[in-house]
Amino acid sequence: MIEETKEITKELNINFSDIVREAAKEYLEKVKMKMLKKALFEQCEDTAKINLEICDDFKYIDGVTFPNRI
Repeated sequence: MIEETKEITKELNINFSDIVREAAKEYLEKVKMKMLKKALFEQCEDTAKINLEICDDFKYIDGVTFPNRI
C-alpha cells in the first residue's frame, strides 16, 4: 500500500501528507454518516412505537365517536 501511495504521489505531484489528510477526512465523514444513519433509524423506531401506543389508546374512542367507520 505504501509503494502504491508513493507512485500516486509522484504521478499526481502531491505530498504524502495530502493523501493521508484527505483519506482521514473521507474516513471521518464516512463514520459520521454511519452514526447519523444509525441515530435516524433508532429515532424512527422510537416514533413508530409511540405511534402504535397512540393508536392503541384511541382504538375504542374511534368506534364510539365514528361508529360508521368500523
